[in-house]
Amino acid sequence: MVSTSTTTQKPRVIVCGGGLVGLYTAHALSRANIDFVVLEQQSEVTAPKGAGLVLFPHVARLLDQLGLYELALKETITITDKQMLRQNGRVVLRHRMAQSIEAQHGYPALGFPRWKFIRLLYDHLPERETRIRTSARVSDIEMSDDGVRVHLEDGSVEEGTLVIGADGVYSRVRDAVNRHAQPASATEKAKEKDPSDTSPMVASFFGIYGIAPYVKGAERTVFNETHGPGMVSQFCAGEDEMIFGLYAALPKPTTLRHKYTEEELEATARRWFDVQVFPGIKFKEIWEKCDRSSVHLANAEEGFIDKWYHGRIVMLGDSVCKMTPIFGMAANKGIECGATLVNELYDLFNSGAEITTASIEKAFQRFQDSQIEDARKIEKRGRVITRLFSWHGWSYWLLDHLVVPWLNMEKITINELTEPVSKAHILDFVPFKGRTGKIPWVRQPKVQA
Repeated sequence: MVSTSTTTQKPRVIVCGGGLVGLYTAHALSRANIDFVVLEQQSEVTAPKGAGLVLFPHVARLLDQLGLYELALKETITITDKQMLRQNGRVVLRHRMAQSIEAQHGYPALGFPRWKFIRLLYDHLPERETRIRTSARVSDIEMSDDGVRVHLEDGSVEEGTLVIGADGVYSRVRDAVNRHAQPASATEKAKEKDPSDTSPMVASFFGIYGIAPYVKGAERTVFNETHGPGMVSQFCAGEDEMIFGLYAALPKPTTLRHKYTEEELEATARRWFDVQVFPGIKFKEIWEKCDRSSVHLANAEEGFIDKWYHGRIVMLGDSVCKMTPIFGMAANKGIECGATLVNELYDLFNSGAEITTASIEKAFQRFQDSQIEDARKIEKRGRVITRLFSWHGWSYWLLDHLVVPWLNMEKITINELTEPVSKAHILDFVPFKGRTGKIPWVRQPKVQA
């Protein structure tokens, strides 16, 4: 039974996770004038490490609404074309998808080193010195009729009205939700197990993610994707640097978390030295110039959660919908979910009604209902794309090797993006007009400029 007790003090939101989804959500909360704190388990939020990402026009629009779009353009790697290669460097397909996207929606696709996008959100978050706590690792979450208490491993406690879990694939918040949602007997048994043993997030692939200095001969503004037996590479070159990812199938799927050693990283990289990631440029040439502190080897999990909330706790991003980076939609969906969730909280906290566990759960339900089907489609699509591009079985090889090169992939991609981009959510309470293209935006802020 859901409690109907009230919270009389000013609402306070605790965001667990200081990655790109958590930080965007923090910006939205700030604009909604909702009190919040962000808890990040790492000691540093903006370490220069990790993969790149591509943000599509609906997320560029959300950045524009916050006044961050022009700043973001200074950090981006311009993308105009996409081309597909074989491992020997032969180009089998090239199209100008990125330019078509901008014409359709008014905003371009933005290529970023992930850490630079996180730094952008971090640097421009109002009152970040008091709003973000680093080295704040969650150990447990208590829920009562009047609020939540988040216990941290350093012994401190953060109190608030509700918790937003944006803490990634190995989510401590998700573990807490599972404990609260289970009967007491099941909870006691669960304490004896490593949460990863029963994790819904399964890794069938792993990959090297990184940033490298620009290598002479790499064509700028072109997103290069090499397909081949058992692996996929994605590279994009900017003026001075390039972002990349190389992905391959694991020997067998696993739910266990594994921290790869430097020796495993080097051995994995050597496996792909002869793969041409740009026409005429082998991966070895790029790897030899990489600063090892800017690259890492990690599993690429996939998974989906059917219920995103319980009581006063709600989750979003990789903690509920995880796909490999190959499809490129995870960050986009996570950020849109942040906007949609904060819309619901803004309406709830400004309704004049009592803030109860029941009313909070209703807001969470509306949020989930607005996003879950689209997220489910994206996650399923990501599974297919990952296996298609890596020739994960003879049927995928046949399709990618013999059929895809003859398709109008520019038109297909544009058509697939049109609906999720044009119908994407915007912050309802921030007046904004923004840019438009050939296809109008379905949703506008409820408060007009």
